[in-house]
Parts: sequence; structure tokens; C-alpha cells
Amino acid sequence: MVRSIQDAGFQVAYADPENREVKTGTHQLLSLAFVPVEDVEATFDLLLEDLPDELVDVADKFEKTYIRGRRARGRRRATRPR
Repeated sequence: MVRSIQDAGFQVAYADPENREVKTGTHQLLSLAFVPVEDVEATFDLLLEDLPDELVDVADKFEKTYIRGRRARGRRRATRPR
């Protein structure tokens, strides 16, 4: 997750003491680890509503990797979430 934040160019925004939106949004995504498995998708959807616009791309990657997985294209199998 930290690498995704750095790759997206938000390292400075994450460390900005004046604007805590990026840091708070990142922590909210990471806090999904403490949500019961059966509630993760619904909680993630609620979280997306309040997530800063800057983190939408990071949240999409997070969703494909950890929440819902990737859909199959053609004859390939779908990739399950971790």
C-alpha cells in the first residue's frame, strides 16, 4: 500500500501536516484488515464515498488486489483477491 501511495506521487501529500486527507484516507483503506470478512465489500463501498478524489486510483488497485479480484477476460481465469 505504501508503494502504491509513493508510485501515485502522494508521498508529499501523505506527509503534509496541514492537509491530512491523503493520510487519513490511506489509514482508512488499511483499516479494512480489521473488518470481519463478510462485511469487507460493503465497508469498502462506504469508504469509497468519503475517500479523497486523489486516492481513487489507489483505491481501485486496492480493490482489485485485496477486495474483489480481477475479472476474467477471454479464456483467462479470474484472479482471486489476496
